[in-house]
Amino acid sequence: MTKKLGFEIVLNKLKNEVEKVKQELNNYKDLLNKTKEDYAELSEAIEIIQKMRRAGIRPEKIATWHKILTSSKLKPEELEKAIRQYSNLQKLIADKSRELKNMGEKAHRSEIKSI
Repeated sequence: MTKKLGFEIVLNKLKNEVEKVKQELNNYKDLLNKTKEDYAELSEAIEIIQKMRRAGIRPEKIATWHKILTSSKLKPEELEKAIRQYSNLQKLIADKSRELKNMGEKAHRSEIKSI
């Protein structure tokens, strides 16, 4: 084996090693990019949860409402509309009950006066 052939063999081994290291470097770059994306996503989620807590909203409530929406098969807007209608009906019933009570009291006072 000549010196030139020996150098070429070593050179090819080194080139192969460099290619392996480049591939490893690319794999690490991909892993780093994926980790950065995961970190950004988690940071955003944490920030949202912190804002919700500062606003007095417990994250567990969100999960509960999600279950309600899923089981009712309603869109959030539909559920909101139904709740508002129900709330309005409750208010209307309460108002009418007060009116009826007041009318009853007035009628009772009128009866007392007429006696």
